Amino acid sequence: MLLTYLFCAIIALTMSCVAPEAFVEPVRDAGIDSTLGDVGNDDLGGAPDRDADETFEMGPDQDSPDAGGLRDEALLFALRRDAESVFIALGYNAARDAMYLDGGVEDQAGRVECLYTGRSVDTDGTRVPSMNCARADGTAISCAFNTEHTVPRGDLRDAFGEGTPQYIAAEGDLHHLFPSDERANNARANFDFGLTDCAANATCAFDEQSQLGVPTGGRGPTNCPGGVDPGEDLCVMQVRPERRGDVARAVFYMVMRYELELSEAVETELRAWHEADPPDVREVTRNEAAAAVQGNRNPFVDAPHYVDRIASF
Repeated sequence: MLLTYLFCAIIALTMSCVAPEAFVEPVRDAGIDSTLGDVGNDDLGGAPDRDADETFEMGPDQDSPDAGGLRDEALLFALRRDAESVFIALGYNAARDAMYLDGGVEDQAGRVECLYTGRSVDTDGTRVPSMNCARADGTAISCAFNTEHTVPRGDLRDAFGEGTPQYIAAEGDLHHLFPSDERANNARANFDFGLTDCAANATCAFDEQSQLGVPTGGRGPTNCPGGVDPGEDLCVMQVRPERRGDVARAVFYMVMRYELELSEAVETELRAWHEADPPDVREVTRNEAAAAVQGNRNPFVDAPHYVDRIASF
């Protein structure tokens, strides 16, 4: 030790000298917490209920959504890669079986509910349930259910060609299929989602909580669809407020998963619906049930903040 201090005295004019032990102890005590400081979980890309340490990982998975704070195309690519790696293509018939069976994806204490109207029927094991139909207020009514594609099958045919593996996978993807009263489903047709002025001027073709009509501030036929080709985009389907976020996240999932196109106007509206109606217990439970059947999840239900990280779908 005496020799150490003599050596230090000799070189003191040109450099500082610290005993070896002084370098070791501060590094050993610092730990990961002092390194991260006040960095929040969102900054690291992790799910909201995880600790920062849990998601701050360096290594081969650095490009995963929960490791690098990915954004835009990089985030879409990572989410798509994760979905494809575990996805099981069911096909449309098997998907509907999974939806409507007792204990299935849509089963809520023996009932399934229409996405648009709030009407409900008994689960009866068929793909078109209709037993003991009731309005949202419990009033008995006659109805029949079928299955709504939030991204219309016509759009999927245009994108992939009917019967192709991609079409079959997308047509039967549980994350965008919902029970629907057949009247509401038929009225929606291939029209986009959006807000409508129809309630103000009594031009709704379908009006039970959700409405189909002329876009807000727009011009169109007096009675949607009224024989109008849905491809002309003159009418829009306005979803009831308590399910608007479900629809938005379903469409965002499909655009991400299958690299579909989404118009700027529709995306803007769906972002507003996503913000106004965050995932609730029903949607989270449904996501779990769908994942148990087809392997993958809707990441925008698990981590809604991912939507904000994507400037344009």
